[in-house]
Amino acid sequence: MKLVLDSNILFSAILKNSTTRNILVSEEFELFLSEYALLEIDNHRQFLLKKTQLSESEFAMTLNMLLERGEQIMRGIDLDDAPFIALAMSVPNDGVWSNDKDLRRQTTIRVWTTEELLEWLKSKQKS
Repeated sequence: MKLVLDSNILFSAILKNSTTRNILVSEEFELFLSEYALLEIDNHRQFLLKKTQLSESEFAMTLNMLLERGEQIMRGIDLDDAPFIALAMSVPNDGVWSNDKDLRRQTTIRVWTTEELLEWLKSKQKS
């Protein structure tokens, strides 16, 4: 499955080893990540380091691992998030991965929540 990432998904995966991180590194997905997300992470680097209690090198290693699974992140439907929709309209994909309720209000691009992706993975394993 090909998905465009909302930057909050990437933040969630960086903050803790969780279901989100496991989905993010799954071989089942090809992910698209924008340069904008990298700028957001850099702007919040100190907060993320403090919250995760990772060293700079551990943080960089975790971030690099997560970024390898994505190529570009785009923004959602509000003015700050518009590039996510633009990216989803410009590359072949199955939708945007986001838990953003505002993004789900638009009807142009399918938006998958983490919960929906987990269910999709479970159903794929059963077949």
